[in-house]
Amino acid sequence: MTAPPSPTSSRPTDVTATRSPLGRTLETLGRLGWPLALGAVLGYLASDRDVPFVPRFLEMVAVVCGLSLCCYVVGLWMQGRALRGAGADARLRRRTGFALLAGFVAASIRLGMAWIGEPSPLTRLSADEYHAAFGREQRRLETLLEGLDRVTRRLEGLELPTDDTPLTAPQEASLRELWRRFNGNALELERLRIFHEDWYRFDPSRRERDRHVRSFVLQAACETCLLERALHLTRVVDASGTAARFLDAPHPELGFPAGSLAGFRNALLGADELGRARAIGAYLKLLATRSGWRSELLKTEPLLGSLRACLDELGRRDLEQAEAATQVGISNLKVNVRRHWLPMQEDVARWMGDTKLRRASHTFIDDAQREALAGLLEPGDILLMRKNWYLSNVGLPGFWPHAALYLGNPSDFASTFDDPEVAAWIAERTDSSDPALLDVLRARWPERIARFEAAGSDGPPMVLEAIDEGVVLRPLSEATGDYLAALRPQLPPLARAQALTEAFSHLDKPYDYEFDFATDHALVCTELVWRSYRSGPGKEGLALTPRRIAGRLTLPANDIACAVARDQSRSTGLELVTFLDASEGRREAYFSDAATFMASCERSRWDVGLD
Repeated sequence: MTAPPSPTSSRPTDVTATRSPLGRTLETLGRLGWPLALGAVLGYLASDRDVPFVPRFLEMVAVVCGLSLCCYVVGLWMQGRALRGAGADARLRRRTGFALLAGFVAASIRLGMAWIGEPSPLTRLSADEYHAAFGREQRRLETLLEGLDRVTRRLEGLELPTDDTPLTAPQEASLRELWRRFNGNALELERLRIFHEDWYRFDPSRRERDRHVRSFVLQAACETCLLERALHLTRVVDASGTAARFLDAPHPELGFPAGSLAGFRNALLGADELGRARAIGAYLKLLATRSGWRSELLKTEPLLGSLRACLDELGRRDLEQAEAATQVGISNLKVNVRRHWLPMQEDVARWMGDTKLRRASHTFIDDAQREALAGLLEPGDILLMRKNWYLSNVGLPGFWPHAALYLGNPSDFASTFDDPEVAAWIAERTDSSDPALLDVLRARWPERIARFEAAGSDGPPMVLEAIDEGVVLRPLSEATGDYLAALRPQLPPLARAQALTEAFSHLDKPYDYEFDFATDHALVCTELVWRSYRSGPGKEGLALTPRRIAGRLTLPANDIACAVARDQSRSTGLELVTFLDASEGRREAYFSDAATFMASCERSRWDVGLD
């Protein structure tokens, strides 16, 4: 009987395998190299030697790992095991790909170490220079944070309106100044953070650990504390929709473009910044777990205390942070919508304001009536005006669609404001021995006043008004149309002089097609009047109250007429000087009485006086 075959006799003979002692040795070394490298890293961290971990030690570890990989692959090749088995080609491709990937990782680590090892303005400082600079910058950081806190405290003390009520003049001035200060301090903090953002280039070994930790804490405090203060400020501002819109308007005198608040949100309160704050907290916890690093952390007090306080405050505001990040997206969406919608709105408004259905080149108020008006009016009078047949009348509430400020000519200024109180107020603002109101205006806006004085002292009377071209100076003859009512503020000459000074500050601003009284970068006709006669510190004013229309607070010109008509002149401080009514049927304008004017505000916007 034939014996059964041995179980091993059927196995295919591996003709490629060889017994190579050198190959086995290289394979063994390759297998041991990676664990040895890992053990070296752990041993380095445990022993805390004064050897640069980055890049020198990591470079040595990378070299050991690369040599181990090479020994392993060569050892397999010398033993013939790299191609052993039925799937030799596939195995070769896998091992080759693994070797290439490992080589790529090693090369990337080497390049990264070389990049980290490159000196920066921070790491070029000697140890003595660094510690001297760090002490100064730590004190500078404390000063900047105190400045931000003062801004937010003053901001809370402004008692900003929580609805869409327009800001008062002092609130606008304070808000503009606080916004400038906050941005200035924030910019200084950002510069400080940028200088120390290369903290990771300091090696974490004992040689440079103190600088590594200190620069990390300083830049982290700059970032997180600014984020915490920014959240506080935006919470206060967002509680007042008017304040938020005011800050988002352009403020060229401060160098702030339109959307400065939205840009501030986008730069400081986005998801990336909130994520970095969480990463800072995680790395701070890691440093605190190691005794050698914890001792360096404690040396950064009180800066470390400020950092932890800001992180704790941010942690308590997780929901608020999420809302702030969402608000950034919403603000950007609103900006984009306005960017596309506003030009269309402007085009439609311009077309309606320029389109006259009848009597394209003829108005009822004639030269004789304008000459009579000039003899009745005084600088600072408020003019209500209307021109029939313009499409823009349809889009404005009430019979009276337009308001302007009467200026007269330069000689009118000299006679109207020849007053001891005006002279004393002017003397505080000019070095002239014989001060006049035009001296103050000329010193502040020489080019604007030159336009006003161009026609000479006896030139045609002028008005200051906001039309589709913006806030402009125009002769009374060009501004008048078919109807006109002149109202005189019952204020002393000083208050009217201050009002006209305010009015000239708005000359050349664009027309506000959003009709928003919360901002002053662009104005509508009645907003020019309202802002000029708004009361303020050391300035008497008129009680003109805007009302909400289509979600925005505004002041229609017809409301001014209605306030006077309802016998509220004592509260508004306005008195009728003269009234020019008109008749479309007789094709003329004519002087009328006060009773007719009082009833005019009840006329329809469609009323064209066909009687």
